[in-house]
Amino acid sequence: MVPGVLHGARLSDLKIVDLESQKVTYSSDTSDSEELSSLQVLDANTFAFCCTSGRLGLVYTLQKWAPLENISPNPGSGGERWCAKVRGMGQGPGSYIASLGSEGQLQLLDPRDLCHPVSSVQCPVSTPSPNPELLQVTWAPALDNCLAISGFDGTVQVYDVTSWDGTGIQVEPLFTHRGHLFHDENKMDTAPQVTTHTWHPCKPRTLLSAASDASLHVWD
Repeated sequence: MVPGVLHGARLSDLKIVDLESQKVTYSSDTSDSEELSSLQVLDANTFAFCCTSGRLGLVYTLQKWAPLENISPNPGSGGERWCAKVRGMGQGPGSYIASLGSEGQLQLLDPRDLCHPVSSVQCPVSTPSPNPELLQVTWAPALDNCLAISGFDGTVQVYDVTSWDGTGIQVEPLFTHRGHLFHDENKMDTAPQVTTHTWHPCKPRTLLSAASDASLHVWD
């Protein structure tokens, strides 16, 4: 397979570029200028996108732009911004998309029916995200049905979604990493915000996270 890069800031400028020839091998070919928050390559011919409005889509690149998507905004989303992550192959049974809003709303969706969430829950966040561009949701690569969220404060919250069903329910994290809140706290005028996190690819319960105070943590 020829290596390529998927990139774009808006739906209208989504492209896949061949790294060797620098030629555009796929483009969205749409005038829709909705802003993107997440892009994820799923396989050689499929990728997923999430717009900041919560709009989700799956794109098959062997045909012209005709994404399978949820056109309508998320119910009650208001001014929320959203990001999303698809659970990949080998990341537990079934395929789900986790969609995270800047006020702590978290939805699980079946890729075959993006208009009707399997579940919609409220995570315990103290305030809406102060910088929604830092919102992040990730699936654990070696733990069934576990995901993590960050971007609200100096913590990373880990959830087990096994028992989630219905809508509007309040959920509690399985574990919350608060280490960044106590890093050189006497030197900080304001509490740090987690800027990114990722799961270790081989150690099932190990995550890495970084914060706005330049701290980097590896934790279990």
